Amino acid sequence: MRTFAEEKNKGTIEFLFTKPLKTSEIIIGKYLANVMLVAFSLIPTLVYYFSVYQLGSPKGNLDTGAIIGSYIGLFFLGASFVAIGMFASVITNNQIVAFIAGAFFCFFFHWAFMYVSKLPVFMSKLDLVIQKIGINYHYSSISKGIIDSRDILYFLSLIFIFITNLHTTGKKKMKNKSGYYLQALLYIGIIFMVNVIANFFHFSMDLTGDKRYTLSNSTKKIISQPDDNIFIKVYLDGEFPSGFKRLRSSTLEFLENIRDVNDNIVYEFEDPTGGSEQQLKKRKEEFEADKISPILLNFYDGSQMVQKPIFPFAVIYYKNKKFVVNLLEEQLAGDNEEVVLNRSVELLEYKFASAFQRITAQRPKRVLFTTGNAELERNQLIRLESEIRKNHLVGWVHLDSIMKIDTTIDLMVVAGPRNAISLKNLFKIDQYIMVGGKVIWLLDKMEASLDSINVYGMYIPPDINTGTDEILFKYGVRIMPDLIMDLECSSIPQVVGMQGGKPQTQLFPWYYHLSIAPLSTHPIVKNIDRVNMFFPSSIDTLKTDDPVKKTILLQSSEYSRTQLSPARLSFEILKTAPDPKKFNDGKKNVAVLLEGGFSSAFENRLTPELEILLQSIGIKFIPKGDPKAKQMVVSDADFAKNLVNTTSGETEQIGYNKWERAYYKGNKDFISNAIEYMLDGDNIIESRSKEVKLRLLDPVRIKEDKTKWQMINVVLPVVILGLFGGLYSFWRRRKYTGTDTP
Repeated sequence: MRTFAEEKNKGTIEFLFTKPLKTSEIIIGKYLANVMLVAFSLIPTLVYYFSVYQLGSPKGNLDTGAIIGSYIGLFFLGASFVAIGMFASVITNNQIVAFIAGAFFCFFFHWAFMYVSKLPVFMSKLDLVIQKIGINYHYSSISKGIIDSRDILYFLSLIFIFITNLHTTGKKKMKNKSGYYLQALLYIGIIFMVNVIANFFHFSMDLTGDKRYTLSNSTKKIISQPDDNIFIKVYLDGEFPSGFKRLRSSTLEFLENIRDVNDNIVYEFEDPTGGSEQQLKKRKEEFEADKISPILLNFYDGSQMVQKPIFPFAVIYYKNKKFVVNLLEEQLAGDNEEVVLNRSVELLEYKFASAFQRITAQRPKRVLFTTGNAELERNQLIRLESEIRKNHLVGWVHLDSIMKIDTTIDLMVVAGPRNAISLKNLFKIDQYIMVGGKVIWLLDKMEASLDSINVYGMYIPPDINTGTDEILFKYGVRIMPDLIMDLECSSIPQVVGMQGGKPQTQLFPWYYHLSIAPLSTHPIVKNIDRVNMFFPSSIDTLKTDDPVKKTILLQSSEYSRTQLSPARLSFEILKTAPDPKKFNDGKKNVAVLLEGGFSSAFENRLTPELEILLQSIGIKFIPKGDPKAKQMVVSDADFAKNLVNTTSGETEQIGYNKWERAYYKGNKDFISNAIEYMLDGDNIIESRSKEVKLRLLDPVRIKEDKTKWQMINVVLPVVILGLFGGLYSFWRRRKYTGTDTP
């Protein structure tokens, strides 16, 4: 802010203009000098990047591309503020006044337009347009890691306006003030038109690590397959707040992108609340038939509070088929509107890719849950079933009631059996795998629960005999008879005292309830949040002669250990702080994916009498499996179930932790991704894994090395700045005095 104000105040501006320099050269030179200062001031912040990189869980758990985008955004933000500050400096001779004016102008252009857009008079009308005039809208866009030509052009335009309109520099003053103002308006008008045109012709570059804002190859493949016209009607038009306008604009942008891939795609946006009475009646009947229900939204229309139904749905028509896409994600406890809308925007690609895959498929996929062996009850899996039904068919079967598992079953889920599966039913599953079937095994090894510890005080959980040990051993995995304890865990409440006759509780970390941060880059777990598991056991992978690929999906942290059966469980361990040195068994597998051609677990075990029996009922024994077969083994079933209120019958979403009153979104994403991966021939799960990940730090390292990292992050940036200042001062002395001493 003192760039010109101090020069004019001390009279050195006249001396400057005696130099053989143009006014424009002086302005640009001072501007570039200030911009370089901004760039150098960003360098010490790289210390924070290094610290977070080192303390990530796991190490390096950062999206470097997105951070580069953030730095680019910071640079343009600083460059814009420099131009605004210079403008403030040139209109006054007092640097303090220039500072106050510059700070006000920076605040105004950064925040004011966002606040103004929320005024009742603009709500649902011009709010999004007004937001786009401000800096914050475009800075937020770049800071996500996506470099859009519209945002870059906005910043360049803003800088250009302020630099070219420095209307007094001390050397020349424009005599015709009206001509100056006319010139300024002309500049602003031209810049405005350029930015409007840029909205129709623009390009972007996605710097994020997983290209979450770019169409994946699998999505492009699915979109390009239909050779007939596809019509998409989006019921997201009309007047509503800016958040839903953002969802609308994101949907429009996505549809424009997929139309570039397949020109058979035609789309339109429609206001479902507009039209004649007859049109509204017809539309209502269509919505009821398609099970489309509105969301009642309260907002101010400029004169009064109104309640308007919003229909965030898209309907895809292809040949004689129709598919409804819900564009808005479910709102979980603790989520505000912005969180829900962000999550909805992130999943647009996956939802449309999944819809295209289903509408162009010859038949719907079929998922089968087994019953009859004390598996998880259906009401405990109602949320998972509902999630699957959005795209596939779901059924339940008692294996005793069928002769064999039909090849039209695309996936079988064995969810938490407590009783042993009979040998004949294991044979049915085995032969289903041999023909290329897919199976998800959710198996608890020990009958452990908090209720049992509460009742008995000290509890020894018995082993659960599911009867699957032998066949899983043959396939290449073994669930060990142990329980994993991990310092990275969720918490449970314990009574710590009484107050007013009521017990007072406090949350304590419970080492048997693991909070697992996925480390693998496999599409099933890539970029999902932590998964909360309850009393899981470790899984060993075994070497087999079969061409089977084994992928570790989930592991405990490096601060874990195992407790072999018989294991004594008690709340007494909560009375003392844990010793990290005792949690040194390393990472333990809790979820493993197996893919390839398996050998039958019943190979060389069939008696001649049984073979004759199989032939008599038309079943041929298959000793070697199809390489398309897949299996996933998880040593915990409870992570996938939903809590049920026994009184009201209401259910909570998958991953809800009733003690912490928080959602572990990774639970739902993990099981949903696993199911989609098993069913997915086109790997559209790649687009679902683009969801922004919650990147956590290593709490143990932070606690152990707290002082060290505090010193690094406080002292080192100051040292870097001091070193830069010293070198700069030394260079100036060398250049202007020809000596190294003052």
